[in-house]
Amino acid sequence: NNGGGDHSTLLLSLPTYLGMLLVIIFPESRQDLPVNVSHGSILGTSVVDVLANILCVYGLQLVGSGMFQVLYASVVCFAAIMTKFFL
Repeated sequence: NNGGGDHSTLLLSLPTYLGMLLVIIFPESRQDLPVNVSHGSILGTSVVDVLANILCVYGLQLVGSGMFQVLYASVVCFAAIMTKFFL
């Protein structure tokens, strides 16, 4: 039993990626969407999101599930602190 280092922990990101694929499989045609969307900004955001998921899974494997949950739950606190200082 390897805890967070077990290969089954890769299932953590599977629902996220399947959700992203549903947009391609079941596209919704809407008239109110903007036509001139910069694909570069969408691509950049998507790459950052995929890298964040990869780093989360890697972090889970490094520190184990208990410590990962404590650190991941503190993201809300750090986001609030950074919002106060930077926005």
